[in-house]
Amino acid sequence: MVNFNKQLCNGIDKCESNGVCIVVCALDAIENVNNYPKINENVCTECELCVRNCPNRAFSL
Repeated sequence: MVNFNKQLCNGIDKCESNGVCIVVCALDAIENVNNYPKINENVCTECELCVRNCPNRAFSL
């Protein structure tokens, strides 16, 4: 399962990469909920695109 650490995230509106985690997810498994990414575990296949692209390393496996 991909884990998201909210304490490492600046919020999507302040993301230096403009919410790249949401953009790179080919399955749309990440959505913006109250300005923070939320992973839909039923859709996520652990492809690691969010892990590799987040500038703050807020995602991990």
